[in-house]
Amino acid sequence: MQDAADRSRYDSGSFTAADQVRQTFQAALDVEPESLALRFDGRSYSRAELRAAVREIADMLAAAGLSDGAPVAWLARNSPELIAASLALLTTGRTMCVVNPHETPGMIAARLRDLAMPAVVGVAQDWSSEVREAVAAYGGVGLRLDLDADRPAQFVEGLAELGAGPFRSLPSGTTLELITSGTTGDPKRIPISAERFLKGIAWGTRRELRDGPRIERPPGERSPALLFAPFSHASGVFLHLLAIKEARPIVLRERFRAEHWLEDVRMHRPKVSNLVPAAIAMVMASDATRDDLSSLIVVRSGTAPLDPNLRLAFEERFGVPVLLEYGASEFIGGITVWTLADYARHKKTKAASVGRPKPDVEVRIVNPQTGEPEPVGQVGALVLKSDRIGPDWVRTTDLASLDDDGFLYIHGRLDQAINRGGFKILPESVAQVLRRHPSVREVVILGARDAVLGQVPIAAVELKPDAGADALESLRAFAAGNLAKYQMPVAFELFDVLPRTQSLKVSLPGIKQQLAGRYAF
Repeated sequence: MQDAADRSRYDSGSFTAADQVRQTFQAALDVEPESLALRFDGRSYSRAELRAAVREIADMLAAAGLSDGAPVAWLARNSPELIAASLALLTTGRTMCVVNPHETPGMIAARLRDLAMPAVVGVAQDWSSEVREAVAAYGGVGLRLDLDADRPAQFVEGLAELGAGPFRSLPSGTTLELITSGTTGDPKRIPISAERFLKGIAWGTRRELRDGPRIERPPGERSPALLFAPFSHASGVFLHLLAIKEARPIVLRERFRAEHWLEDVRMHRPKVSNLVPAAIAMVMASDATRDDLSSLIVVRSGTAPLDPNLRLAFEERFGVPVLLEYGASEFIGGITVWTLADYARHKKTKAASVGRPKPDVEVRIVNPQTGEPEPVGQVGALVLKSDRIGPDWVRTTDLASLDDDGFLYIHGRLDQAINRGGFKILPESVAQVLRRHPSVREVVILGARDAVLGQVPIAAVELKPDAGADALESLRAFAAGNLAKYQMPVAFELFDVLPRTQSLKVSLPGIKQQLAGRYAF
């Protein structure tokens, strides 16, 4: 136990999941004070330095009148300061509420006014005049963070005392409030209880990497976590908190760039790295060699479909298995996983699968209209159940199928299916075919309104830099030869670069915005 209060609650039976969260992250922060906790932009921070910053932030929030358990807006920029802030919130039982700092200052200010959190923490560049005025208007407290300053936390001018509010409140025991990525529409806010958080992060531990016993190493010898997924995305939040919980050194980047990732792999020799499909493509376009990646046991990939040909090319070039996985923000971490044992047995026959459900997850495929179970191999709506989220089945918007061995396949989203005069088109199925063309770097299929047929498919295409002048005509011919007539896009729209979210997923709202003058969606 951390202290006498913890012991008393434990002995009396009132020790809660929120207490366990606080205790877990305090314990991770306290190990080996002089060991490396974090490296960012050429600067290294020991666990002792990080712990001092955490205490400073927590003490200043308390001095401003903020109670333990209060929600705090966490301006989620990839910086050491926000890692210190997340620890300050989790070790004091406050709720960490993610706010995306990558929008315009006016949009951030509007969101903060709507949320009315009693406190806001962020680095200097995110404290614009609009944001300061918004927080002041409802009486919130503001902390400006800088780990390299004499004091790692200072009150923003005029935001040092808690005002009258009213302030937003969340259910007792809420540890996190995440936001969805906004890939298909406006981001949604997802509250995560302490119980759900603890279960999700426990299943996030990579015990499945090896088939032998897990070897515990002191923090100074543990494989580092290379982090570049945006903290405004659920995966960025989960991965940095998992690394802290496991007392791994963190090598942090503001965003993914292939040259930076290679530099970190060469220097820190990690055993595992998470790369989204777009990042895998960037590594393939770099000068990376097999020796550069020789420390890696596996690369894990999720969040978006990965072209099987790209996966195979990566594995052949670098000799590193790419293991797909599937997750959802509400479940805090992975739902399915590939083990190395499964990879050895099934890598050729099940390459398109996202793996098998983790032991705490049940999966069903049901008819989207009737809710009745579908047979093995049939595509339907994916329904999940896990005690991470509760006793009930949760219906997703994903279309999926299961094979005889329990491997899950994702076929797109139910809410994006295109009805072309009665013919149903699954956009991802069409996109998978078009990605096989040698000139295509990425392609997305959208449904545009049509006065006669209701909807028709449009292909938004990003060609490879070396694509020839005849690439578009070649792609049309390839599509005509490999798609059913009703699947054939009525138009191919070329993009120099498809718009993407901070997590490098293709942004459907961004594509629709650029094509809005030509199509109605």
